[in-house]
Parts: sequence; C-alpha cells; structure tokens
Amino acid sequence: MRQEKPFEITAAVVLPDYLHFIWTLLPNDSDYSQRVSQLKVLFTRSLRGKSVFSVEISASRRKHRESDVW
Repeated sequence: MRQEKPFEITAAVVLPDYLHFIWTLLPNDSDYSQRVSQLKVLFTRSLRGKSVFSVEISASRRKHRESDVW
C-alpha cells in the first residue's frame, strides 16, 4: 500500500472499536481515506480463516461485502 500511495506512519493505535493514525502524506496529497480503506481490506484479508471469523456474519454485511471486523 505504501508503494502505491506513499506516506509516513508517525503513530498508530489499534483499539477494539477503531483505529487512530498520525500520518505524514506527500505534499499536495490529502487522500488519507483511500489509504485507510486499503489498510482495512488488507488487515481483514489477513484474518481470513482465523477464529475471529467463527461468528456468523449477518446477511446485510454479506450483501455489502462487509466482515465482522469493522
């Protein structure tokens, strides 16, 4: 992700309900939302098959391709 859209991670906190980041982006680049989205996708994919996915995902979440992680 950082190769496609470079940024520097100054600080990060991962909590059960949400994430906090302090990032330094390149000049004239304020697209942090795409970085967060991609980070969540990659993190969720890394959990596939792990015990966190043992809970049934609701039909609504499946319809919108959402997991039970976020």
